[in-house]
Amino acid sequence: MKFPTVGEIATTQVVMVKREDTLTGVLETMCQYGHRNVIVADRCSFYLLGINDILSVKMEMNNLDVAIGSLELTKIPTVYKNENILSTIEYLNCNLEHICAINEDGTLYGLLTHTDITSSIDPDTLMKSFCLNDFLKLGKRVKWIEKEATTADVLKKMLHATTDSVMIVENKKPLGIFTTKDVVKIIRATCKFNPHQVANFSL
Repeated sequence: MKFPTVGEIATTQVVMVKREDTLTGVLETMCQYGHRNVIVADRCSFYLLGINDILSVKMEMNNLDVAIGSLELTKIPTVYKNENILSTIEYLNCNLEHICAINEDGTLYGLLTHTDITSSIDPDTLMKSFCLNDFLKLGKRVKWIEKEATTADVLKKMLHATTDSVMIVENKKPLGIFTTKDVVKIIRATCKFNPHQVANFSL
């Protein structure tokens, strides 16, 4: 079975800012592109700056004319774009949902999420690649739901999940992963590809 490379599934539509930029400028950039997260570049290191970070500074200092470099941001893991997607499985246990795909020279190529990874790997292969300890760690963040549950139950569970996926289990044994990409497919199928009916979709 052939698996895609990191670069093949990573999105290249990434908004990147510099550490010397101010939060005021970043906020304007977010509004311009409609993003709630941006990547902060510092040479070959990358950090995630989200709208929650900006809100925290606003509430604490009531001033956004501060440089990004003054904030303590979480560094994002990096993977070379030519690596096989299977090499990213270890990152599914990370609290941070994003991974940077980088070029050979260390520059940013794109961004991928845990959902991108789980959606690109056959469930059986994904299950075999995880040991029990991995699942226990992942289970602290990902919602688990029994296989007998209805699709509506799964969708409701995802509404309150902090990640983009839920784990389908049978007697606490993982069977597969249901992601937000699956949700999109279900909504499209339910609405028969009519975008005007999406607003009427209910659980």
